[in-house]
Amino acid sequence: MEQIPKISVLIPKYNRPYFLEQALESVVNQTLKPYECIVADDNLNPEESQKNYEVVKKFSEKYPFVIYHKNEKNLGPAGNYKNLFYLASGDFIHFLGVDDILSPKTLELLVKPLVEDPTVKVSAGRTLFVDENLNLVNFPVFLNHYKIQKKYFKNQKVNGKEFIEYSLKILDNALGSFSGFMFRKKDVNFELFKHKDFEFVANADWFLWMSLIKDGYIFLYDEFTNMYRIHQAQDNLQLSTNVKGQKELLYFLSTGFLEDLGIDKSKIERRVNIEKVILETKRDYLDYVLDFYKENFLKNIKYLDLPRPGFSIIIITYNSSQTILQCLDSINGSFLTTEDEIIIFDNNSKDQTVKIVENYIKSNKQLNIKLVKNPENIGYSKAVNRAADLSKNQYLVFLNPDAKVISKDWLNQFYNVLKNKDVGMVGAVSDVAMYKNNVNVYTSFLNMLNDETLEKHLKLFYSNKEIETELLSGFCIGIKKDTFYNFGKFDENLILGFDDFDFSLKMQNANLKQIVLPAVYVKHFNHKSFETDKKNAENLNKISLYNFIKKLVKTYGYGNVPTPIELFFKDVGLRNQPFYAFPLSDGRYRFVFDLFNEGKNENFFKEKANIIKRKPYITIITVNYFSSDYLGNLAKSIVKNPYPNINLVVVDNSEDEVEYSKLDQTLKDVFKNETTKKFYLIKNKNTGYAGGNNVGVEFVKQNLPETQYVWILNPDTVISYNTPLELIKTVEYTNSDVATCKILMYDNDKIQYNGMRVYTQGIDNNQDYGIFIPSALSGSNIFIKKQILDKLPNPLFNEEYFLYFEDNELFIEMQKRGVKVVYTPFTFIRHKIGGTTQRYYYNPVSYYYICRNQLYIYDNYEKDGFGNYITLSYYLHNELINSINLGTDYSLSFLKAVYDYHKGIKGKQENIFLDKKIVKDRLKELEKSSLKEVNSDTKFDYLFLKAYLKPKNQKVMLEFVSEILNKKFLKLI
Repeated sequence: MEQIPKISVLIPKYNRPYFLEQALESVVNQTLKPYECIVADDNLNPEESQKNYEVVKKFSEKYPFVIYHKNEKNLGPAGNYKNLFYLASGDFIHFLGVDDILSPKTLELLVKPLVEDPTVKVSAGRTLFVDENLNLVNFPVFLNHYKIQKKYFKNQKVNGKEFIEYSLKILDNALGSFSGFMFRKKDVNFELFKHKDFEFVANADWFLWMSLIKDGYIFLYDEFTNMYRIHQAQDNLQLSTNVKGQKELLYFLSTGFLEDLGIDKSKIERRVNIEKVILETKRDYLDYVLDFYKENFLKNIKYLDLPRPGFSIIIITYNSSQTILQCLDSINGSFLTTEDEIIIFDNNSKDQTVKIVENYIKSNKQLNIKLVKNPENIGYSKAVNRAADLSKNQYLVFLNPDAKVISKDWLNQFYNVLKNKDVGMVGAVSDVAMYKNNVNVYTSFLNMLNDETLEKHLKLFYSNKEIETELLSGFCIGIKKDTFYNFGKFDENLILGFDDFDFSLKMQNANLKQIVLPAVYVKHFNHKSFETDKKNAENLNKISLYNFIKKLVKTYGYGNVPTPIELFFKDVGLRNQPFYAFPLSDGRYRFVFDLFNEGKNENFFKEKANIIKRKPYITIITVNYFSSDYLGNLAKSIVKNPYPNINLVVVDNSEDEVEYSKLDQTLKDVFKNETTKKFYLIKNKNTGYAGGNNVGVEFVKQNLPETQYVWILNPDTVISYNTPLELIKTVEYTNSDVATCKILMYDNDKIQYNGMRVYTQGIDNNQDYGIFIPSALSGSNIFIKKQILDKLPNPLFNEEYFLYFEDNELFIEMQKRGVKVVYTPFTFIRHKIGGTTQRYYYNPVSYYYICRNQLYIYDNYEKDGFGNYITLSYYLHNELINSINLGTDYSLSFLKAVYDYHKGIKGKQENIFLDKKIVKDRLKELEKSSLKEVNSDTKFDYLFLKAYLKPKNQKVMLEFVSEILNKKFLKLI
């Protein structure tokens, strides 16, 4: 640079002279000195102003470019920045918050691209967030900012619009604060901090740099050029400032502002971000922000108005007195034509439904309402067909009586879609509906806004949006009459339910589109009519389910029926869950679905039946650790079981001769009269659950060639009467590799495991949904085809865990290797939670392994570094508090677990608890050492020992946990 650039560093000041001194220190020590550094004092208190003046004076005596300016009146934060801008006489402006600090090369770096390239409108470096004492702040809330830095801050020039789009997409001020960037004064050709009539205060810096770069470029350095200080005073901002900040974020997302920036609103996840702003608003000022949103975004929402033919709205009632009046009122309040008609077909209601409708007809003679009083309940499908026969119009709507129409233009919207030849059916969204009909797919505001405001919110983002689906929920369906008749109307064997599934399949097969309109909202009070005759309704629904399954079997063949997810929810991608709409809970048709889309030949079930008839050998493997009493019960349940061919391999990890002898005698007593059932007792070192099971698996491979299935069971389990045979059937008839089943509590019938998760306390009334691919696996019960062991890790379990989470890792490995796993609810075992480890959380040693291994699981299988950090942060903070609540020994276990995790210590640990005297002595050494100030490992040890001696002190423990998070955080940024 031939000529020294004239840089104005501008510092708005109100209080905190100590911070001002640090800020000025960072300015005067720049490698390139500024042309001027103006401090504008906005404090009207004479004593505070004098303190500020004295600080500035100290610097200005040595550095004449440091200037003190006293405002005549209080201008407020944004006003003071604006005041400073007009006071500046330099060509380049760098604001510096009084709390913040510049790195020594900041001015030299940032001015360079502004001097050399006129297309660069802003130059910025990375921001480091620190606390009052300049310690790194590792809050997850700042991760978005560091993500931007990783993506863009690479010593490069970046297109301004692209950078603005990304900043708004993740809704983060990408430059951190005023202190993070420099710009030319002459480039400010707009009113500072104001867009039209809207003024910015809390986000004035964000507005400034976006306005500057919208038609140019920004240069971004991969160096930290400033430290932005987070402190208590910022947390205690006035209510008005907090409200203003949220309103400003919403304003950034307004159509007018985005158009002026030249930003395509479809690229910034506008709806998601608007909802994020409002949902993250504190309750104290939520109403103010919501009012702003309604006034500025929802005031001029337009409804679809177009000429259309008449619709016949068909409503089937049965004991619908609670909802039919509300339903009719909502239809009446919508945009109807003189050609529209409402046909109410009553299925012999026993309540006041008919009387309510008759009175409504008398009071609303302008409406064309037909009431059919059927003398018997003929079911839903048959009733719809009869009502359709009575309809006069070519467009039909099937509407549940427990629905309330919120969108006044619903019929106009339906017609606008149905008039297209390639559309078969159309539907609305609702609060209670399946799949793409569920309003929660389109907004997070269901419980935030009232129905009418929610509907406007949906229209704002989804007007003219048509969502194709493979299934329309039957609560509200629009269809052309010709289409309905061409497909044979509803199947009358589907008495109550599954008519929507059936017709959706017909649409799929005919290549006709099924459309959901997210801008059409119909509230649904689900199955309100069923409440008066619930048992009968459930029975009719079950009949409909089985009749529908029969149709599917006729089409695809038994065992080859695609799963409901494949048929109706393919694009959701959630294979590991029950088929909730198809509760095949009584066992009929349990093997009807082709879970893995493989296809089965006509001899498949016959061949599998022949395998099962041969009663192939099962070998149960279990690991003993002073569990001989429980193992005796397991052995008895095996011997009593009618399945003839079972081996039991017990790996004794007790390393105790008395326990071994007791166990040996117990097993001999139980198996003494058995001929086909045998036990094998193996003495082993204590290598934990993983190591013990690995020994057992290897023993089976080498010594028991007759084994066809390996069954991993905890010693504190018992098997039920049909479990062995049912698990073999499940594996063979589903053509899977691994099976598991329901687990009940040892002493009662509460559900401990249901294929989705483990409930350590058990749950009541768990609904069964048939066989499905599980989303979790319990290590207490894993049934494996022996031939599949070659496809699984060798050894089977990772012995680095010793106790807990080996099963989690194995399940993840199964999924990665394409191993087919299924869960069946049609049999069960019982399991004593913690029977072998003295009750799970109630044993500090077990708790150590739980905490340590959970952290390793997060590290091993959470590949996104930022996501991993957030997960670890929440887990460590929550578990810290939990450990304190559990007691001192648990706090010590938690601390040791976290320490060992950080050090990479795995496997069995002989000593979980440390000698307090040794800890105290080592702590004294470190307290005297200066190494803890400069060496991160020494500091980490110091904080650990300090916390170890104060296991009930949350603050001290938090210091230790924060050090680990700091290290993780630094790697990320």
